[in-house]
Amino acid sequence: IYREVTIPMEAYGVDLDTELIEKIHTEILEYKLILAGYGHLKFEIENLVKKLKLNEKVVILDKVNENQKKQLFKLSEILVIPSGNQKNDVEGMPVVILEGLYYEVLVLATKSTFCEQVINNEENGFIIDSNEPKELAKKLKKIINIEEKIKIQIKQNAKKSSLGYSSENSSIKYKEFLS
Repeated sequence: IYREVTIPMEAYGVDLDTELIEKIHTEILEYKLILAGYGHLKFEIENLVKKLKLNEKVVILDKVNENQKKQLFKLSEILVIPSGNQKNDVEGMPVVILEGLYYEVLVLATKSTFCEQVINNEENGFIIDSNEPKELAKKLKKIINIEEKIKIQIKQNAKKSSLGYSSENSSIKYKEFLS
């Protein structure tokens, strides 16, 4: 039985996708990778999965509706949010990160996703400076090897922290974020 690592596909860079998939394939054996969404690299990723014969280990989904997204969060142990920022492209409010925290998924995000607004590193999620596949794979392995009791505490902290972004608090936090 595999555990799942889910990565939204929209924010990818070519090197990030292909190298990260290869790293997960060779270094993180007990996990299945789910790529959700529709990014500009979908066909390259599908070809890489076929080339490496990873059909059993990598699942590529198109855009998912709200119910499917909830199911993905419930299935996944880890949510990786890399940022494939292009020139002059800026990430906005980290909604997917907040959703992951709410569903008690271990969230690993890169700093360029503005995750520091909602994640306290190693308290309710994990932050990494780099989008480099080697660094992401290294951090993933570290998260996977965390003692189960600590994982549970981080997931509980994640849920608790996400409640600060309820509809009652969202407009206040969003105004703070924008200023």
